[in-house]
Amino acid sequence: MKRILLALSAMIVVTLLQSCSSTEEVTATTTPTTDTTVTTPITPQKAYTDIDVKTAMDEYVKAHTDKNGILEIKVLRDGQSKTMKLKFVKVHDPVAVLSPTSSFACTDFKDTQKDKKTKKINTYDIDFWLTPGADGKLTVIPEKTEIHKVNGKKLFDYDRAGNKIPIDTNT
Repeated sequence: MKRILLALSAMIVVTLLQSCSSTEEVTATTTPTTDTTVTTPITPQKAYTDIDVKTAMDEYVKAHTDKNGILEIKVLRDGQSKTMKLKFVKVHDPVAVLSPTSSFACTDFKDTQKDKKTKKINTYDIDFWLTPGADGKLTVIPEKTEIHKVNGKKLFDYDRAGNKIPIDTNT
């Protein structure tokens, strides 16, 4: 029974990753007094759920949104960090708890200004990665926050193993 549940969980994660993001184990690195580095997994204080991920995302959005409903956020696009002013739309279902130290949420945001080229408001699908903080609550990993789609068009994709791959623009 346990093997069946593990296999089903793996299938769900691969499916989610193909539509949103990749898996990556989070570790804490400590350096002893000698010159060798020891990597120790971060031990979560509890087993996280979808509700925990959504709650963490709601708290993140509320904490970073100004009185006008604008969230100023740094995101990656094509490997470059960019600060944007956006309006939160929603967190996609499902979110994913990939491991005890790695969770994922795919979200939608709208730009606050029209695109200079198209004269339209862009919608961004932004991928957020979360990990347990020192207090045990899930927290967003800002440096991994990345634009996955613009107006529904993917900027990259994922293979079955969850590895990020470029979109073939020649097809």
